Amino acid sequence: MINVICAEDCGNAPKKQQLKDYTIACANNNFSSAAAFVTDTIVWDIVGQERFEGISQYTQALERLKEENITELHIENIITHGNTGAINGTKKLGNGTTIAFCDVFIFTSTRRNSSIKAISSYRIPLCS
Repeated sequence: MINVICAEDCGNAPKKQQLKDYTIACANNNFSSAAAFVTDTIVWDIVGQERFEGISQYTQALERLKEENITELHIENIITHGNTGAINGTKKLGNGTTIAFCDVFIFTSTRRNSSIKAISSYRIPLCS
């Protein structure tokens, strides 16, 4: 289990909680839980690196996240509006590297508990 740092929320924004739970599941290598948040036609674009289309490519990409060995996840902001959302913060890896991240999400609809259909991920390694 990793150390998660995240400010408490008012609790009136179910999509914020959904994005928080999804991000923590990914960081903890709980990929079956993470996959439950997305559609079978998920498109995940790690900007400037790779693009994964469909649940099969997505789950294979998640498996590669184990190599990061995340030890700490600091969630700074979670923003949602309509069928979109974003989360940003930093991840400390087992090798001592810190990565700043921002994930931008598109949901299938504006309804509560909608599935994620697209993710654009931005990753920036920080100097120690």
